[in-house]
Amino acid sequence: MFLKRISMVGFKSFADPVDFDFGPGITAIVGPNGCGKSNVVDSFKWVLGEQSAKALRGHQMLDMIFNGCASRRSSGMAKVDLVFDNADRSLPLDCEEVTISRKLYRSGESEYLINKESARLKDIRELLMDTGIGTDAYCVIEQGKVDVLLQSSPVERRTVFEEAAGISKYKSRKREALRKLERTEQNLLRVADIVEEVERRLRSVKLQAGKARNWQTYDARLREMRSVFSLAEYHRLTVDCKAHEGKSTAASDAVTSARTRIDANEVESVRLAAETDRLSAELSGLESNYLQVKSQITAHEERVEAASRRAAAEEQHLAGAGERLTIQQQRRQQLHAELVRLQEQTAALSEDILRQNEAIDRLLEDDRTQAGELTHAQALLQDEKAGLIELLRRGAELHNEIVKLESHCDSLEGQKGRLSQRGSQIADELRGLLERKGELDARRSEIESLIAAEMARLEEKKRESTRVHTLQADLLQAITTAKELRGGLASRQQLLEDLEQKMEGVGAGVRQLLSAKAETDQDPALATVAGMVAELFEAELVHALVLEAAIGERDQYLVIQDTEAFLADPSRFEKLAGRLTAICLDRLPPLVNVRDFSERPGFVARAMDLVRFPDELDALGRYLLGKTILVDNLETALALAADDTDGHRFVALGGQVVEPNGQISLGPPSSAAGLISRKSELRDIEVQLVETQRRIQTLSDQLNRANAEAAHLDEVQQELRGAIHDAHTARVEANAGVANIDEAVRRLTGEQPLIAGEVALIEQQMAEAQQRHSANRNSLDKIEQENQRREDEVARHQQ
Repeated sequence: MFLKRISMVGFKSFADPVDFDFGPGITAIVGPNGCGKSNVVDSFKWVLGEQSAKALRGHQMLDMIFNGCASRRSSGMAKVDLVFDNADRSLPLDCEEVTISRKLYRSGESEYLINKESARLKDIRELLMDTGIGTDAYCVIEQGKVDVLLQSSPVERRTVFEEAAGISKYKSRKREALRKLERTEQNLLRVADIVEEVERRLRSVKLQAGKARNWQTYDARLREMRSVFSLAEYHRLTVDCKAHEGKSTAASDAVTSARTRIDANEVESVRLAAETDRLSAELSGLESNYLQVKSQITAHEERVEAASRRAAAEEQHLAGAGERLTIQQQRRQQLHAELVRLQEQTAALSEDILRQNEAIDRLLEDDRTQAGELTHAQALLQDEKAGLIELLRRGAELHNEIVKLESHCDSLEGQKGRLSQRGSQIADELRGLLERKGELDARRSEIESLIAAEMARLEEKKRESTRVHTLQADLLQAITTAKELRGGLASRQQLLEDLEQKMEGVGAGVRQLLSAKAETDQDPALATVAGMVAELFEAELVHALVLEAAIGERDQYLVIQDTEAFLADPSRFEKLAGRLTAICLDRLPPLVNVRDFSERPGFVARAMDLVRFPDELDALGRYLLGKTILVDNLETALALAADDTDGHRFVALGGQVVEPNGQISLGPPSSAAGLISRKSELRDIEVQLVETQRRIQTLSDQLNRANAEAAHLDEVQQELRGAIHDAHTARVEANAGVANIDEAVRRLTGEQPLIAGEVALIEQQMAEAQQRHSANRNSLDKIEQENQRREDEVARHQQ
C-alpha cells in the first residue's frame, strides 16, 4: 500500500484543482519559498483529521479555504482527496484504490468521505490504524520533526515503535474499551442512583397507595354510614310527618269544636238578646204601672224614680253584658248570674211597690174605702199577673235547660262510648305493637348476630387478603430477583462460552493445533491428541483456583496418547504460530515414593481427590497431581516441605506453591478465570441456571395461585360487604320499626290515662247533668204548681 495521488481544490493557495501523483520511487516537490510546498503536507494532515488550526499554520479552520486575491474571488469550499493503492489489501476494503476525502464549507460544516461515501473521523482513523499513516505517525516527517524524534523521551519513541509494530490499533481499542467500561460504570452508577431514587419513590408511592386504599375503605365506610344515617333520617322524618299529620287532624278537630262552640254561643247570645228585649218590655210595663200609681204615691216619688234609674242602669248593664258575651264566652255564666240577680232585684222592687201600695191603701182607707178596695184588688191582680209572667219565664228557662241537659247527656253518652271504643282499640293496638316489637327485637338480635359474624368473617378475609397481597409482593420480588440472577448468569455464561469458543488464554500453537483437530478427523497425528490438560480435568468451582495454582502453566499442555504417531510429521510443527508442550501418556514415568500426610497438622486434601478426569487418564492425574498436597497456609507448606525428601509439592489455600526444588510461588490466586475455573464456572452456571429456572417456575406457580386466591378473597370480601350492607339496612329498618313501635306505644300509653280521665270527667259531667236535670225538673214542677195557683188567683181577682 502506498500513497498514489493527492487531489486538492480550494485548499489554502490551491484555488484551482491540482493533482499530485506519486509513482514508485521518490517524488520531490521543488519550488521557491511561498509557492505552497508545505501546504501539500498540511493537506495530507488535514485529510487525516488534524483538528488544530495552529498545527496547519493557521488561526482558525476557515483559513484552510482559499481566501481570494486581487484577481480571484474566494472559494466557498476546500476539498482534498488522498488516493491509496490497495492492491495488497492492507486496508480492510475490497477495492484496488481507496480514496479518503475531507470537505470544509465556509459555513463551518465539515465532511469526511471514504470512496465518496460519508464516514466519520473515527472510521478513517480505524481504517488507517497500524498502517503508519496518521497525523502523529512517523509517515509524516516535516520540518523540525527529526530533531523532535531524536530528542523525544522513551515513552514518545515507544509510541512510534508501537505504531510500526502494528499494536497501536489494539491499544486504541483497549483505550476505547476502557473508556466504554468507564462510561458503563458511570451509567451503572447513574442507574443505581435512578434505581435508588425509584425505590424511594416506590416507597412513597406504596405509602400513597396505602393511603389510597385506606381512603377507599374509609370512603366506603362513610358511604355506608351515610346510607344508614339517611335511612334512619327517612324513617324519623316519616314518623314525624305522621305525628304532624295526627296533630294537624287534632287541631282541625279542635277548630271544628271551637267553631261549634262559637255557633252555640252566638245562638245563646241571640236568645239572651230576645230575653233582654222581653225584660225591657216587662220593665216598660212596670214603668206604666208606676206612672199610674205615681199620682197616688207622691210621697215616695223620689224612691220610685231612683228605682227607675236603677232599672235603666240594669237594662244598660244587661245590654253591655250581651255585647261582651259575643266577645268572651267564658263570662256567660257571670252575665247569666248577673241577669238572675237583676231579676231578683226587680222582684224585690215589685214586692216593695206592693208594700207601698198596701201602705197607700191603708192611708186612703178612711177616705175612699171603695176606691181603696178597688185599688187593692187591682194591685193584687197586677201582682199575680207579674208573678205569673215570672213563673212562665222561669218555667221556659227551666224547660230549655232540661232540654239542653238531656241533649248534653246524650252527647256525653256518645263521647263516653267513643272513648270506650277508643280505649279498646288502644288496648288491641298495644297488644299488636308489643307482639310486633318482640318480633322486631328478635329480628334485630338475629341481624346483630349476623352482622357480628359477617364482620368477623370480613376481618378474617381482610387478614387473609393482606397476607396474600404480602405474599404476592414477596413472590414478585423473589421472581424479579431470580430473573435478574438468571440474566446475570446467562450473560456470564455467554461470556464464558465466547471465551471458551475463541480459546482465549490459550497459546497460539496449542490453539492452532486444536483448531486443526476440530476441523478434520482424518489426520492420524491429530487423532492421537486427547486435548489440553485444562479440558480433561474437572473440579468444583471452590477448588478450581487452588488447583490451577497447583497445575500452573501445565493446564495448556497437550495430552498425547501415541508419541510416534504424533511426531511422524515434524514439518507440521514448523508452521505453528507458537510453541506448545505435550505430555505423552505412553512415556510417563511411574509414580513412586508417595507419602501420606493426612495425619499431619494443617493437611487439607490430596489434589488427586479434588479433581475429576477419565479413568484412562489416571496416569496423567498421578503424574501431575499425585505428589501435590493441599494445606491450610504457607507456614504448614514450608514445614512439611522441610521434612519431605520424596519430591512432594505443597499448595496452600491462599494460592502459594512450595516446589520440591526449593521454588516458592507467592501471591493470591488470579482473579481472572483460568481454563479450569472457566469450565468449572460454566458447569456451575448451568446448574444454577437450571435451579434458577426451576425456582422461577415454582415462584410463578405460587404467584398464580396467590393471584387466584387474592381474586377469590376480593370476591368474598365484596360479597361480605354487600351482605353486611344489607344487614345494616335491615337493622336500620328494624331499629326504625322498633322506634316507631316505641313511639306508638308511648303515644298510646300516654293516651290511655287521658281517655280514662276524659271518661271519668264525662261520667262526672253526666252525674252533674243528671242532678241538675232532676233539680230543674223538680223546680219546673213547683213552678207549674205555683203557676196554676196564680192563674186561679188571677181568675179570682178578675172575677
